[in-house]
Amino acid sequence: MNPSWPPLAPSRWHGWIPAALLGVGTVAVWALDLDRRVAALYYDPAGPPAWPVGYEQPWDFLYTWGVVPAIVLAVAGLGLLAWGYARAATWQRWAGGLILLSLLLGPLLVTNGVLHELWGRPRPRQVTEFGGDRAFRPVLLPTFRRDEPGFPTGHAAGGFSVLIAYFALRPRSRRWAGVALALGLGLGSITAWARITQGGHFLSDGLWAAGVIWFSSLAVEWALARRWAARPPDGRRPSASRRFAAWALAGVGALALLTGYAAFLPIQERSEWRVPLPAGTQAVQAIVATGGNVRVQEAPGSTELRIFTTLSGRGWPWAALWERRAGPVRVGDALRLHYTVQGRGMRRSGNVSVVVIAPPGLPVTVEQVDPGAPIPTPPAKAAN
Repeated sequence: MNPSWPPLAPSRWHGWIPAALLGVGTVAVWALDLDRRVAALYYDPAGPPAWPVGYEQPWDFLYTWGVVPAIVLAVAGLGLLAWGYARAATWQRWAGGLILLSLLLGPLLVTNGVLHELWGRPRPRQVTEFGGDRAFRPVLLPTFRRDEPGFPTGHAAGGFSVLIAYFALRPRSRRWAGVALALGLGLGSITAWARITQGGHFLSDGLWAAGVIWFSSLAVEWALARRWAARPPDGRRPSASRRFAAWALAGVGALALLTGYAAFLPIQERSEWRVPLPAGTQAVQAIVATGGNVRVQEAPGSTELRIFTTLSGRGWPWAALWERRAGPVRVGDALRLHYTVQGRGMRRSGNVSVVVIAPPGLPVTVEQVDPGAPIPTPPAKAAN
């Protein structure tokens, strides 16, 4: 393969065609109300879980590991940059710098650092149509609330980041550049759809994640092409000590990236405890020991008690739900049980939610206590 060098600046069609597609897509979402209509396909008002498809495969897998392609690309960028510097290899130096700068600008700074934190748009599970308590907000109309980090989707941005390789490969091989473009669009799209099934983002959040990654990469390629046209590398090979330093820094950077992502791995777990209700049960007393949220809801047609628990957040790969169940026991005509649940393992953030689901008309009393509280053992026989 013969590289095209010096690298050509991107053509105007690299900007106009994606901008037109982004504009048409946004107008279509507005006009046809596609955000709510697509999300409604995966929402179950009779839940929990309210978004059951999101816990199935491959969507659950994509939630946890969907950003890995961006991490792999960053490690490749570090390796290419070190190779290009240590061996005075021009394309490797160009590609490594473009990949790293594009990842820093698009997924890290614009997507997660600015828009995700400051723009403000309720997630599907936060809006009233899907069980939340907030009004739906169309795309591009910000609320500027930090507790509404729905625009755009960071997971999908991680998948779309693979298309950065298109810009890096363009001077080297247009065929492989096209493969990288198709792969990035495919990975980003399927990851964006996974977040829809989980109630985490709307359709337009994924659309704009693709736009952010594309235009940030385009800006980086344009800036680097201008700089290298004005000041091309001299091609001199650095000293042995500097070559060693380049590889060492690349290795440390790759290790830091992998460790950092592992420490903030997305967590999504669920658990369900089904408790049969013996004949003659007039009431239920549930003692729930957890630091999370607890609520009670009725399920028409149900003949048993269900305790549905979810854990979401970020942490190390071994972070998980931990449960302890005691009972149920009969106390007169009432059924009494004790349920302890919390997140275990090294977690950086997390939310435990418990829903007690009962048949209509059955009085259910829930007492929430500290997870470290001892389990009371009333003098009564176990229920059958």
